[in-house]
Formats: sequence, C-alpha cells, structure tokens
Amino acid sequence: MSKQENHSLRQAFDTDPAMYDKARRGYPTALFQDILSYMGVSTLTNKDVLEIAPGTGQATKDLLKTGAALTAVELGKDLASYLDAKYKDEDNLTVLNSAFEAVDLPSMAYDLIVCATAWHWLDEDMRFVKAANLLKEKSILAIISTNQVSSDTDKGFFKEVDALYEQFGTRRKTILPDKEQIKGDLTDMQTSSLFDETKVYKYDWNQDYSTEQYLDLIQSYSGTIAMQPNERTQFLQAIQELIDTRFNGAVTRPLVIALTIGKECK
Repeated sequence: MSKQENHSLRQAFDTDPAMYDKARRGYPTALFQDILSYMGVSTLTNKDVLEIAPGTGQATKDLLKTGAALTAVELGKDLASYLDAKYKDEDNLTVLNSAFEAVDLPSMAYDLIVCATAWHWLDEDMRFVKAANLLKEKSILAIISTNQVSSDTDKGFFKEVDALYEQFGTRRKTILPDKEQIKGDLTDMQTSSLFDETKVYKYDWNQDYSTEQYLDLIQSYSGTIAMQPNERTQFLQAIQELIDTRFNGAVTRPLVIALTIGKECK
C-alpha cells in the first residue's frame, strides 16, 4: 500500500464517528490489568499516558479508569470532536487532533504509550523511534492488536463471506491464521532495538453479532467506507442475505487480542 493510499484509508474512519462508536467494541479488562502488573503498579494515578489513535474511545474508557492523566492523539477531526464530547466530564483527558507522526509533544514526558488496533496504520519508519523518544527512561510501550483467527466457531461464515469480498474487489482472498500463530508486534518491537523486556499477552475474545450488528461493523471498516455508494449497497445486501439465509441471522467472529509490551531502553 502506498503512503497516499494509507493516508486516504486512515482518513476514511472519520466519515461517521457515531457509526464507528456503535460498531466497535472494547478490549478485555484483563489486558489493562496486565499492563498495570507489567509496570508494577496498581493504578496510573499521577502517571502521564499517551494514547495513539483512540478512535471513539474503545480503550480510552479503561485507561481513564486507571486514574491516568491521559493525552489522546486522534487523526480524524470528527473522531477527535466526538471523543472529546463523549468524555467531556473527564478532567484527566486531553484530546489532540493530529496524526501521531506530526503531533508536537514533549520528549521523555510519558510513563506509558498505548495504541489499540491502529499501530499498523502508522509510519513504519518512525513509529517506534518517536514512541521511544516520547517515553520517560525505562517507560512502557503497549501495542494492542485485534486478530481474527481460523476457528470452527464461525461455522464456515468467513470462508463464504471471503468470496463476496473478492467479488466486490474490496480485498484479495484472506487466509486466517491459527491462534497459535498470533505473535502480536513482538518481532517489530524487538527489531527496533529500542525496547527490552518485551512480551506478548494473548486473550481469546470471540464476538457474537446479529445481522444488523455485523453490518454495522463492516460499515466501520475503511475499505467498505471507500467503496462507491452503489457498490457498497450491493455488497452489504449480499452479506445480509448470506447471514440471514445461511447462518440464521448470527455471526461469531473468532478473535485473539494481542498485547505486545516493552520497556524503553534507548
């Protein structure tokens, strides 16, 4: 994917923040407890935390519960406004509308940086370097990824729906990994040589959807948003028909959430 295509797809999420917020679910509570345990603390009170690409706050709500002083950097103007309004009563939250790559933040200022299901959108040449420069000495980078895996629990739905994605040209055929193959961002973090004591935690996080809920979810995907309106309508109708006629109006999405975590060591 070219940088121009990447930028265009990143911006697509800003189209309908309310739909995004309705469709996108949060993360396991255990994940945030594991971050605290890794840091050797029980709370993030008096800690400065940076969240990269929060969207409408799927991880933000749990970070705020820790007592952190949270700065959230969101690329989308409307997403940033939505997030700010959603948590308007949270005195510990500051929302900045900017790309992470461009935002001007103080060096060595943060105890923890978190990026949930967005690290893959960031500039590969600078994301680890900038994160390391923003962290205080020996402080923590936590990267959360959402991974769909191969599992019989989907009852064959994703094999069948893959043909529709190919038919409508939204992606090439996808081969889903097995759960055991999920490694998070460990290799990239280690290769950067900017973090040590690296570790990956994994969480089974299967999600159940009605037809309506699943259609909401895929309408929040950048690839779906980027489709031509008429083509998108036909695509959604085809998926709706598949779910209702072949899968009794219900979809299980087999997911593994991976938390890749490491300590700044530059």
